[in-house]
Amino acid sequence: MEASRDEIFDIFVSYRFSDGELISRKFADALKEMGYSVYHNSDRNHKGKFPDRLKRVIDHVRDFLLIVTEKCLEHLINSTDSDGIDWVKEELLEAIAQGKNIIPVMIANVDWPKNLSVLSNETTSLIRDLSERENIRLPIDFEKAPPLILLCGKLDSRPNAGGVFRNQKNDPKYVDVKKLLAQLTDEANNGNPVAMYQLAVLYRNGLGDKPRDSINEYYWLKKLIEINDESEEAKKYKAHAYWHLGGMYYNGEVPEERQSFEESYKCKEKASRLCPDDSSFNSSLMYMKSWVVGVAFDYEDIVRSFEAIDDLESAEASIILHQAEFYDRYGDFSRAIDLYLRVSHIYSGAAYRLGMLYLRGVDSNPPDPNGVSAAHYLQEAADMGSIEAAYELGVLYFRPPISKTRAKNVHQNIKKAIKYLKIAANINHTNAQYYLEWIYSHDLGISQDIAKAIEYGENAARSGSLNAMVTLIRLYQHEECKNYERACHYAVKAAEAYQEAALSAGYFFLFGWGCEPNLSEARKYFRMALKQHTLEAQYMLDLIHEIEEKGNLA
Repeated sequence: MEASRDEIFDIFVSYRFSDGELISRKFADALKEMGYSVYHNSDRNHKGKFPDRLKRVIDHVRDFLLIVTEKCLEHLINSTDSDGIDWVKEELLEAIAQGKNIIPVMIANVDWPKNLSVLSNETTSLIRDLSERENIRLPIDFEKAPPLILLCGKLDSRPNAGGVFRNQKNDPKYVDVKKLLAQLTDEANNGNPVAMYQLAVLYRNGLGDKPRDSINEYYWLKKLIEINDESEEAKKYKAHAYWHLGGMYYNGEVPEERQSFEESYKCKEKASRLCPDDSSFNSSLMYMKSWVVGVAFDYEDIVRSFEAIDDLESAEASIILHQAEFYDRYGDFSRAIDLYLRVSHIYSGAAYRLGMLYLRGVDSNPPDPNGVSAAHYLQEAADMGSIEAAYELGVLYFRPPISKTRAKNVHQNIKKAIKYLKIAANINHTNAQYYLEWIYSHDLGISQDIAKAIEYGENAARSGSLNAMVTLIRLYQHEECKNYERACHYAVKAAEAYQEAALSAGYFFLFGWGCEPNLSEARKYFRMALKQHTLEAQYMLDLIHEIEEKGNLA
């Protein structure tokens, strides 16, 4: 890649062509795919004087990544080159002189020499400096086990730097957001339930001064619920207010109150009572109630063959595991649990399934989740290396099920949740990455860390997690990682699946937020949101109709 005088990059990737060209290119492409601005010098003709163009590029970058292969290290140590100049070393010295954030990326088993006394003074100083910096180890097949999440935490750069619409919040070509909020506030103060609801929604979606103004959102939802208006229209908006309030309790976003699944359920139950015919309310309630969680087949004949084993007590562990899995698969959980218990100390899979069965509460009738037993066996499986068990253990500590029997309950423990979710996330477990994104993006007793949330969210989104994309829409509106262009990108990608994303995409195109204002596109996404039972979308569609009649509302 040749850089023009006007091109500015955030990350410079330095490598030795003889054995680093292929992996450095894959590495640079992976970073670009994550939204970083990367300079990867593909010029093979490294001859003559170190060019000024590379000095200019290095002068502007924030991060300098040195791909340390065998040949790269060999030449750094021996300081020789057939043309009399080592370009990699020159790039590195330029980055050191300019005080750049230098991160050595060690390939496979390459490592710094243990004995530095045999090196020249200059080389000893350089190698010691590099070895003492934070190094990232990169396996050759890093795409299968990517360490990029570790690297991202050490970069000074942020994804999508320099995007055209990166910092654009509200192009008032059609609508001035501040004027719209002022108008709705006047109407809401005069008792208009529609205006109260729209204000809450707009504050939730970041159209105020914050990415999400939970204080104003909560204020107007409560105000709407409390108004003395029993009209059918008011009931409809009150129901949606209760539903959103339930979401706030679920996410721990109610100002000065703890996260509460119980309060969340109560609010959603009230919403369902007010609008019993709304399928979205009913399905949400059903989810909360129920969540804890090619040959001829003759079930009885298979059971008889199991029972024909002469001495089950001395049977091989693999035979016992096979029977346990069979009974587990076809719903005889009592037998499955008895058999799993006998081999759980041998097989991580048996301990994992025990944990999941206790989590589902199938050891009692009616089912009643046993968090304590679930945690014990999931821990046993995780200790034996089960990544899925580590993930489930993290989720268990994040949102433990509530049993009627107090002794079966596990208390929420965010620090433990993070510990086990990280084990799974570092092996590229998409759902674990999403949960970590969600936890770090909220204030749940640990320090909120938006940058870290984005790192996990980007990795989950790359694996196709729509949940992660929806969270990224809001994360990219925070001041420290502000990128409205990236937020718009994820709103569009997740719009068909999630009403929140469709609504956000509509807002972005209407208000010119991270993109060029476009009424046609805004209408498309608001209609999409309306089909997903998003009441507030109708107001925005009416607003677009008014804009088209008048020219604008700016």
